[in-house]
Amino acid sequence: MNRFARRTVATLFLLLASTSCALLPGINNLPGLELPGMGLTSAEDFLKESPPVTTSLSDAVTEVPSLDGFEPETIAPMRELPRGLEGGFLLLPGVWEMDVRSYCLQAGTHAPSSGAGHSYAPLKGPKADIVQHILQNSALHPEIPQRDVQVLLWAILARTPITQMPRGYQLTAAKLLTPKELLALDRSVVEVLTPIVRQHALATLPASVRRVFEAENQLREKLTQTVEAPFEELERIAVLAGVAPTEAGGRVVQRGRWSYHPDGYFVRYFASSYTETKIQVYLPDQPFQLERDEAGNILRVVMESPQPHTNTGGTVMLASSRPVAASAGMTQAGGTSPGSSGPGTSGGLKEYEPSGNVAVPAGGGQRLGQSSGKPGAGQGSEEKKTKKAVEALKKYRDITGLFEHGWGQVLAIPSAVFDWLLDFQLAIGFKLVEDLRGDPPRADYKIIASVERLPFTPLKARAGLSPALAASLNALMEASTDMNAKLRAATISLDRQGGALQDKDKVWSDEQARAIIYYKAESGKSMLVLADRLEALVKTLRAEGVTARPVTAETARKYQARLRDNGFTPEELAAAKQAGMTGEEVAFLLKERIEATPQEMTGDIFESLTDSIDALRFFGKRLVTLPSVAPGKHLGLSTSRASLEGAHLPGQSG
Repeated sequence: MNRFARRTVATLFLLLASTSCALLPGINNLPGLELPGMGLTSAEDFLKESPPVTTSLSDAVTEVPSLDGFEPETIAPMRELPRGLEGGFLLLPGVWEMDVRSYCLQAGTHAPSSGAGHSYAPLKGPKADIVQHILQNSALHPEIPQRDVQVLLWAILARTPITQMPRGYQLTAAKLLTPKELLALDRSVVEVLTPIVRQHALATLPASVRRVFEAENQLREKLTQTVEAPFEELERIAVLAGVAPTEAGGRVVQRGRWSYHPDGYFVRYFASSYTETKIQVYLPDQPFQLERDEAGNILRVVMESPQPHTNTGGTVMLASSRPVAASAGMTQAGGTSPGSSGPGTSGGLKEYEPSGNVAVPAGGGQRLGQSSGKPGAGQGSEEKKTKKAVEALKKYRDITGLFEHGWGQVLAIPSAVFDWLLDFQLAIGFKLVEDLRGDPPRADYKIIASVERLPFTPLKARAGLSPALAASLNALMEASTDMNAKLRAATISLDRQGGALQDKDKVWSDEQARAIIYYKAESGKSMLVLADRLEALVKTLRAEGVTARPVTAETARKYQARLRDNGFTPEELAAAKQAGMTGEEVAFLLKERIEATPQEMTGDIFESLTDSIDALRFFGKRLVTLPSVAPGKHLGLSTSRASLEGAHLPGQSG
């Protein structure tokens, strides 16, 4: 068997190991399989080969120093954006931000310091496609720890034989890479260099290159041991402690510097460590031009009129400190043509996918790749706030059902229908708030959703129900029906965009994406209104001396037993239908209340309301930062309900 055939067999065993129900024996110990010395074995051969990733500061050629003073006033969460046909975030005009997991793409270099700046550069090199594929696929495999993904990247950068790595890393590789990619990696590996060869090579290399050379050789040695090396040991080899040295007369990259992305927007990075990076993307809402010097450096970004997202206030955003060359020229940018109505209207919405970009520092710092999957550890504070908000809404959904007629026992509401309706409206509305993620695709994606508010019969003051309390409850019901209607429009738009993506219809995918963002922004406004009205209700209740006994575990058990044995009553189901709940939503709420733990179902209704108010404000403030772009505008449609519902793109059948 020749060398290539043996490597092919070894790789196929690796792939088999990834799909087997039971772990196979270590690949290197398989009977009859002899893994030969592979690839390059001398320092000279090593130095002749291009490294797997070649991106360097010299590739960061689109910095825009003139934007160093541009700090956006409004920043929207990028993760609220829908994805496009290529898997990237569909950009609408504005400034977008997200925290991501980032990865070291050059061993033997210093981790980012607190003041380090990074510039955009494209991911380049012989194995750039494979590295990008790993970054993309890691987002689809949240079960794979970030550390394991990083070790695989270090292995590729060091040209380590994947088939000689411990079994766990082999399985990670098989999950994130295709068979073709695994074979490609197996053809360009390097053996651990002997001390004599290493000494000869190191004597001829510059210090910065020598550090990388030595780190990669040590990684190969550790990663091909039978026993898996501790991650901390690998990290100490790959990530140098301390601040990267500055080069005399070298290039300086200011922290938070914007770079122009060739797809027609601006991007910048804030790295807090090599494992986590904040990304901001800025897409102007009108055409712009780039003014360059003779060498192609971007001097200025010229807008047609002041930008609402800036605090610079001028038509030209901050002139560069570099002199304008006599032959400086203007380059049309922004993905528009003269006379167009804004970026993205010609050719559709732009997609932003971070995995193809590299954040490159000046000096000897680490170049960083990014994955758009699970947020990095630096998102911890935000993640905790989100989790707390979700738990508060769930607590409300569980605890309110424990009253014999929802709110009735507490507030003496004279109308059971109103009581049940309020319970279900708020319960399913809070479910929509926390889980606006999209359901199975819908085939009717050539229709723009409309807001359909469900009617209700207002309460009237009577004995036991003061005018103030009746007015407060009616206002609360009105706000909850408004929020639910907008959230439903958003979820319908999500489902319809899924259908457009499934059919690879970019026109309607983009239009449904605009509808998603519009209805999310509108929902955010309604959440803030609902929070205010819940707070007003609590104040009214306290002012009138209304109290509620804490829900006990015994009360919870009786309620759950009733639901488990008989489900919701016919009257409750009628109220759920009036609230616009689907059969799936009724089943979800029933299952959630039956399966809730005592801790989730017991407590004080007023405490639950206060926590829910905070949660609604948390989500509301997040969503109101989204741009409000009326759906149907780009199709020439009116936004009235009559014209939106059933509207189709001219020239297409629906």
